[in-house]
Amino acid sequence: MEKTTTFTTEKEALAIPPPEKRTHVEHWHKTETHFGIRVMRAQERTGRVTRSWVVGWYEGVHHRRKLLGRVGELKWTEAKKKALEHLAKAKRRGHRDIPTFEQAYENYCTQRSHSWAADTVANYQKSIGYLLPFLGTKKVDAITRQDCTYVFGAIKEIVEHGSGRKKIKRNGLATATSAMRLARAIFTDLVEEEVIESNPCAGLHKKGIFEKSPVRARMITAKDLPKFWRWLHTEPLPAVRDYILMGLFMGLRKSVVSSLRWDNLVDRGGHPYYILRPDQRGNKRREEIPIPIPTYLVETVIKPRQSSPNKHPIWIIESPRWADQPMRSVRGTFERLAAETGIHLSDHDLRRTIATMTSQLCGDILARRILTHSVDAQDARHFGTSGYVITEKDVLLEGMDKVINYVLNLVAKSENVNENTNHHSLSENTSNQDSDKAP
Repeated sequence: MEKTTTFTTEKEALAIPPPEKRTHVEHWHKTETHFGIRVMRAQERTGRVTRSWVVGWYEGVHHRRKLLGRVGELKWTEAKKKALEHLAKAKRRGHRDIPTFEQAYENYCTQRSHSWAADTVANYQKSIGYLLPFLGTKKVDAITRQDCTYVFGAIKEIVEHGSGRKKIKRNGLATATSAMRLARAIFTDLVEEEVIESNPCAGLHKKGIFEKSPVRARMITAKDLPKFWRWLHTEPLPAVRDYILMGLFMGLRKSVVSSLRWDNLVDRGGHPYYILRPDQRGNKRREEIPIPIPTYLVETVIKPRQSSPNKHPIWIIESPRWADQPMRSVRGTFERLAAETGIHLSDHDLRRTIATMTSQLCGDILARRILTHSVDAQDARHFGTSGYVITEKDVLLEGMDKVINYVLNLVAKSENVNENTNHHSLSENTSNQDSDKAP
């Protein structure tokens, strides 16, 4: 057992020899017993000894410690001052009622839920459902880094072995990461409120658990567009085809496409617009956004559905399977598309496709507008203050039509797909077409 000693001056502290067997030994000030120095064992190769100032205090029967900084980088006087500050915080925490993790989550929601979107609430409820069985009744100051590491692995394991979906390993990792990000946010609040000293999720952060995944670049390429277009107009049901076209050419999020309503369709200057309401799932800007419907979609989706004798009173694209329900998902269709054509897509890949083409054909500002992303003040000056309309022209509608005409022309040049579909190309009615290169 390595011996510990006391010191009264900086010179005495720096003269303490390193341990020979243990990785480190802590030595404490003779009178200011909360202040100490941690001396590491000498490195075998270089003989270098690392010394750090440390503060210690008791919480019940537990002796807590926190490193203040390395000797040489943090001066003696500054280290002692910093130690007193940490000691004062610890004493303040000692007079508080320490909440359980479940109570801390409830407090977290109380302070923030007024600004959350419905999707955020749903995601947090899912995440907390995984966390509470492991951490719910524990006092937050008793939750350790080892606990968080264990919970992360346990959630990942539960999802991977309890889900029947394909690629379940990726789903398990994503679910566990999402849950622990929520836990980290809760603990961060507790640290700022001085309820706990440090965030127990820090260990996961150092392991790279919370690093963002590489940005996916999957989209429909110019090479695959003709094949995709032909398949889209010959294989899926009309409702599925229209769902995909609306998502592709309007850049709408899945939660919006899957709940398109007739009462959100309005006429502005003789052209139909779809109004994203502030409470609409998928409207992350939380404000009313008028989106022009491209001319092609008006002629091929909106008008035929408006005049159909089977028109649903609420939903623009109703489910062909479930009565009185909107078309919710086309995941099965995308799986068929991949199996039959080798083109792998998701709902978000449709947004990425239209954004990429719009950026190259019309510029980044219009691309952000199509995705309903906010633009900075300098960009916003190009659009005025009334939605997307500048004087008599709607530049967003013009940009959408330009992109669609590019797609239709590209498809028509590769194959005569117009003979295989009931949808009519705008190029048939447009004499002056754009000849931009493929993105």
